Amino acid sequence: MTYLLCIMLAALLGRAAWSDVARRRIPNWVVGSIALLWVPYALCLDPTAAVAAAGISAAMLLAGVAVWQAGWLGAGDAKLLAALGLWAGADSLLPMLLVIALCGGMIAGLLLLERSWRPIAAAFAVWLDAVTGWRAGIGGAWLAWADSAATSAPSVPYGVAIAAGGLVVIHGLLLAG
Repeated sequence: MTYLLCIMLAALLGRAAWSDVARRRIPNWVVGSIALLWVPYALCLDPTAAVAAAGISAAMLLAGVAVWQAGWLGAGDAKLLAALGLWAGADSLLPMLLVIALCGGMIAGLLLLERSWRPIAAAFAVWLDAVTGWRAGIGGAWLAWADSAATSAPSVPYGVAIAAGGLVVIHGLLLAG
């Protein structure tokens, strides 16, 4: 039964990550499904471990709401972290949080690098238009793309990092049997 639940959890985490990349939103039904999917798993746990996991999840939800209120994390990310806290329990909590922090930092760094290279790419496209005499307007399109990066508020799809942390949890669950 653990294997089937882990496959379903992985699929839901993949859906959350994809949605966060595509629309910067994690649907509530995904987060709710992850939390509800934990219930059959919790029935197989020692009652003390299940209560501890629920307590960890509640603490993560409170911390997530505080971080969301500060504007450092999206609401969907905070809810996803809390739902994943149910699965992590005390055994996988620290490795999960470490992977989330490392992956989140890498994603943020890559996005900053991409934003800094946009003006250079746009200038190259304008130069290419001028040199080749193309009338396709590639340079103008690239300039609009570069301007959108300069004027839009940066956001990080942190759901991807949370999903990566969820894979650590799944690995621990599968090793435990």
